Amino acid sequence: MGKLKIKLKEQSNNIIDVLPCSLLLTFTFFVFGPLQMYLINKSEFWFELTHILPSIIVSFIIVFIILNLISLLVSKNFKNYYAALLFGIGFALYIQGNFINLDYGVLDGTEIDWNSYGYLGAVNTIIWVLCILSPIILTKIWAKQVRKTIKICSLFIIAVQALTIGALLFSTDFSIDKKISVTGDYMFSLSPEKNEIVFILDTFDASYMNNVLEEHPEYKELFSDFTYYNNV
Repeated sequence: MGKLKIKLKEQSNNIIDVLPCSLLLTFTFFVFGPLQMYLINKSEFWFELTHILPSIIVSFIIVFIILNLISLLVSKNFKNYYAALLFGIGFALYIQGNFINLDYGVLDGTEIDWNSYGYLGAVNTIIWVLCILSPIILTKIWAKQVRKTIKICSLFIIAVQALTIGALLFSTDFSIDKKISVTGDYMFSLSPEKNEIVFILDTFDASYMNNVLEEHPEYKELFSDFTYYNNV
C-alpha cells in the first residue's frame, strides 16, 4: 500500500511538472495560432468562428491529454527532460508565430521563388534547434532551477496569449452579415443619373500602382476623375 501511494505521488508530480509545458505547446498551436489568425483576418474568411471552434477545442483537449498521459509513462529520471522538450517546442512555436514570420511578398497567386529564402530557412532552423535544445541542455546542468523556470515561463506566455485573444475578441466586429454575396446580376445595368463604379484589379497590388505613379507622375492627371484607394 505504501509503495502504491509513493507511485501515485510520483505520477501526480510528473503531471504537475509537465502540465504547464504541455499546456503551452497545445494552447499555442491549437488555440492561440488559429484564433489569432482568424480574428485578425476575419473579413477575409467566409465562415464564422463557430464553424472552426469545435475542431480547435477538440484537437486541443485530445493532444493535451495525450501529452500528459505520456508523462505518466516517462521515468522519474527523464521527467524533467520531457517537460523541457515540450517547453522548447511550445516556445519555438510562440517565437515563430510572433517574431520570425517571413515576408513572402504579396500572396496573389504568383509563384514564390523559394531559392531566395534559403538562408532565412537556415536561420529559422537554427532558432528552432536552439529553442528546443537549450532547455534540455540547461536541465542537465540545473535541473531544479530550470524545472521551476520553464513552468513559470509557460504560464506567463499562456497568460499573454490568453489576454491577446481576449482583446481581439473584444475588439473584433462580429456583426457583419456573412450571408452577403457577390453575383453577376445587374452587373452592366447603370442608372441614367448617377453611378459609382469600382474597379478592382485582381493580383494588382496597390504597391505596384504606387510605383507606376512615381515613375510616371503624368498618369495622376490622366486619372484625375478617379478615386484611388491606395490601402488595398
